[in-house]
Amino acid sequence: MVSSGHELVSYGGPSSAGSANLPSETTTQPGSDNITPSGDAMLHPSGDLLIYHNEFTIPLLLCSKAFALLCKPWAKMVEYRMVMGSEESKEDERMKIDLSDDDPIALSILLYISHLRFEMVPSFLSLKQLFALSVLTDKYEATRMVRPWIAHWLSIWNFASMETKVANVWIAWEFGLLEDFERIATALVLDAEIKDDSDSLFYNSKELPGEVPPGLIESALEVRRKVIGQLLDIAYAYLDRCRLPPPPVYTSTFTTAPFRSGFCQTSAGTHACHVSMCGSLLLGLQEIGLYTRRDTAPCNLSINKLATALQGLKIFHFSLASPGVHAGCDPIPELKRKVKEVLANIPSAVTTAHAAHIERQKKLLGGDKTCPPLLVPFQVASRLFSHTR
Repeated sequence: MVSSGHELVSYGGPSSAGSANLPSETTTQPGSDNITPSGDAMLHPSGDLLIYHNEFTIPLLLCSKAFALLCKPWAKMVEYRMVMGSEESKEDERMKIDLSDDDPIALSILLYISHLRFEMVPSFLSLKQLFALSVLTDKYEATRMVRPWIAHWLSIWNFASMETKVANVWIAWEFGLLEDFERIATALVLDAEIKDDSDSLFYNSKELPGEVPPGLIESALEVRRKVIGQLLDIAYAYLDRCRLPPPPVYTSTFTTAPFRSGFCQTSAGTHACHVSMCGSLLLGLQEIGLYTRRDTAPCNLSINKLATALQGLKIFHFSLASPGVHAGCDPIPELKRKVKEVLANIPSAVTTAHAAHIERQKKLLGGDKTCPPLLVPFQVASRLFSHTR
């Protein structure tokens, strides 16, 4: 909300990215130090709008018309203030808007762009600053406004680790990075774990941050549940073969057809082979938390950890009279093949809605035709303000 008269009312909305705790290494690149306004707090000398922020030393004076041109939400703020101001008799009353909920650096960048102060726009951003900006451009529907600079700003993203990209997935969501988003979604499906009584995902033992694209966690959890179920089906199918009736006892007066156990493919040394296979499987599965009876509780392991554990199972053979005869009884090669087939056919956690949104963001930013940073002709910048997101 905006103020009516002298009373200052904060504009609500989600907090951007912890503006009070800016990284100490914000950036050492040219043009990115001291981004927020300080001594000279005027973007427009004859401005009619004061922007308040608890990180600004004094209110920032700017032009309400330029402010309103940047995005629809800001235009609505100005429109509301103009309506409220028309009921007042004080002609010299300036509009006042408090944006203290927003990240100060990200907010300053948008304000500089709105007033064509391109020399104040930083040429480099830290990853934390880029994340804060992505939250703010989404919040205010101002994605299009950063088009001339985004390609250069994203250079730091291209060198980030997968763990860092997972924690900052909102950047890929907001700035139209579909391939990166798909890789992040795949990493979540394969490597994320869950904890008991939790619907959250943990990547490298760290819970995902609050700013996660809508539906991504739910989609990743659903794909994960299906794939984990397929892997457990494979494991317990072999355990079920251990529950077959034991081999019959042969006597000199009673003979019958050779017994085939759940694993043994021959009639020689069937008892020892059966015990060897079942005992090895039971012990190996218990080591990864799987027991003889399938538990109704979800498996907390990641898909990759569970698959690796299953493929690492080993059969410990007894000393058989004819050990070579039982070479084909070992179920592990077949188990590995089945696990590999499951891993090769994992569905994507990126939904049609996700892909459509990211493609739309990419078009807003010009796709692969993004303008070079800092080389923004006045005509190009002016055209940006003739459109809204």
